[in-house]
Amino acid sequence: MNHPVHPNDSSGATPEDLEKFVNLWFAVAVIGLFVFACFYTLKVAVDLFLPIVLAGFLGFLLTPVTRWLKKIGLSSFWAPLLGTLGFLTILICLFAALCVSLARFEPDFPRYLDHIQERLTPILQAVQKSSPSIDRLGAWLNPGNILQVSIRGPSLVEMALKNAPKFLAILVIVHVLAFFLLLYGARLLKKLVDMIPGVSEKQNVVEIATEIEQTAARYFTSVTLINAGLG
Repeated sequence: MNHPVHPNDSSGATPEDLEKFVNLWFAVAVIGLFVFACFYTLKVAVDLFLPIVLAGFLGFLLTPVTRWLKKIGLSSFWAPLLGTLGFLTILICLFAALCVSLARFEPDFPRYLDHIQERLTPILQAVQKSSPSIDRLGAWLNPGNILQVSIRGPSLVEMALKNAPKFLAILVIVHVLAFFLLLYGARLLKKLVDMIPGVSEKQNVVEIATEIEQTAARYFTSVTLINAGLG
C-alpha cells in the first residue's frame, strides 16, 4: 500500500522553509537590480555627480585653510571665498606655467626626436630584418590583396580645444559648490545635531563628524601636496 509522502519526510524542508528561501532569493535579486540601477544612473549622470564629488573633495581640502583664515580675523563669508578663489588662482597659475614650459620645449622638440630616433635605431633595424618573414607569413595567412584603410582621429590640440569649455565649466561649478559647502557646512551639521535626541548622542555625532573631517582634510591635503611636488 502506498502511503502519502509529506514534504518533510525526505529532505526535512517544510513549505515555510521553502517560502523563506524563495523570499530570500527574491530580496537578493531586488538588491542586485537596485545596485546595477544605481551604477547605471551614475554612469548616465556622470556630468551631474562628478562636480558634486569633486566639490566635496575640495571642501575637505580647504577646510583647514578656511579655519586658519577665520582665526586671523576673516568673516565666515570671506574665509571660504578667499580659500576657493586662492585655490582656483593656483590652478590657473599652474596651467599657465605648464603652457609656458611647453612653449619653451617646442623649439627643442626636433632635437629630442633625433635623440630618441638614435636610441631606437638598433631596435628598428632588428625589426626591419625580420619584416620580410612577417610579410610572407601575413601573405600566407591572408592571400589576395586587401585594401587597408587608415582612419585619422582628431589631434591632441583639437581634442583640447573641443573639451576646454566643458573643463572650464566643471572647474567653475566645482569651486562654487565647494564655496557653499564651506559656507553652510557648519550650519548643516548644527541642524543635524539639533535633530538628535540626547546630549551624549549629540556629543558623539559632533566628535565623529570632527574626526572624519580632520582625517579627510589631512588625507586630501597630503595627497595634493605629493601630487603637486611630483608634478
